[in-house]
Order: sequence, then C-alpha cells, then structure tokens
Amino acid sequence: MRHRGRKFIIGAASAAGVLTFTITPAAGAATSTTPTLSTHLIKCKGTLVTQLTPADMGIPPANGEQKGIIHCLKGLGKGHELLKYKTNLTTGNLTGTFSIKFKKGMVKGKFLLIPQEGTLSGTGSLYSAFGAAGYAGTLKFKSGMRHFKGVKGTGSLVESSQDGITFKAVEKVLRPTS
Repeated sequence: MRHRGRKFIIGAASAAGVLTFTITPAAGAATSTTPTLSTHLIKCKGTLVTQLTPADMGIPPANGEQKGIIHCLKGLGKGHELLKYKTNLTTGNLTGTFSIKFKKGMVKGKFLLIPQEGTLSGTGSLYSAFGAAGYAGTLKFKSGMRHFKGVKGTGSLVESSQDGITFKAVEKVLRPTS
C-alpha cells in the first residue's frame, strides 16, 4: 500500500490581511478506507449546505452542520438530511451524526468523511479561502423509525463543493425494512 501525504491550506482573516498556513498529517495517518457496503442500497443525490454563523472564521467551519434535500431512487423519494460534524485538525477527516427524514420514516447514524487528495485549495478572500473541497466516506446506519425500524448497515457518501459551503452529494442509503 502506497502512502501519499496530504496538505491542507487553512486561512484566517484579520484587519491586516489574510494569514495562511499548512497542516500536514502525521506520518502513518489513515488516508483512505475501503468499507464493505451493505446490500440493498438506494442511490440518492442532492445538495447539502454548510450552516454558517457570525462566529465562523473558516470556510467550511471546523465544527458545524450541513442541511439539505436529497432525492432517492426506487420509490424512496425526497428526504431532508442533517449532518452534524467535527473536523479532526490533524487528518482533516469529518466525523459526526446524520439523520434523514423521508415520508416513509427516518433513519439515523454516524459517518466518517475523508478529504479527497488535492480538493482543499483556493485563493482570495475569506469566503474563497478553501475554494473547492471534496470528501468521501461511509454512513453507518444505527437506527430508524416507522418503515426504517431496525435498519443497520453501511452506506456511502461523496461530497464535492466549489466554494466549501454548498456541497453536491451522492450517497447510498439503506432501503426501508417494510
């Protein structure tokens, strides 16, 4: 297995200008995983938007929320998704919890997203300090309500953004149990 290092550019604004520095993950830090996905997955696509507050100094914020609407195949339809995340400042990985509400019920779980090589970059003002960003990882389904009661398994999530705020998402979620 070949290890390729990643560098992340972090920007911060001040009255005097923009300060930029580089974080390089420690040697041996995990760069990718290949999880075993559950069978019976449904493909979904949508848009997730990072929720910003006046206190947010980085784009995207190191800890926060993403909200959005996804559209799924095979009769599952539209779902409202919420991701609550924290960023590991050493690796750049995002971890947290998610919930997706559909007409047929709701599903919840945890996720791990890994930054994709060469996606965290940008120049210019604070709001373009990150520019393009991309993540890929797993969704671990832990519980569900109504038609999703008893669901457990692993799906996937891939996100990409040109501005670090609005992310196009492609994910695979578990089918309802009934």
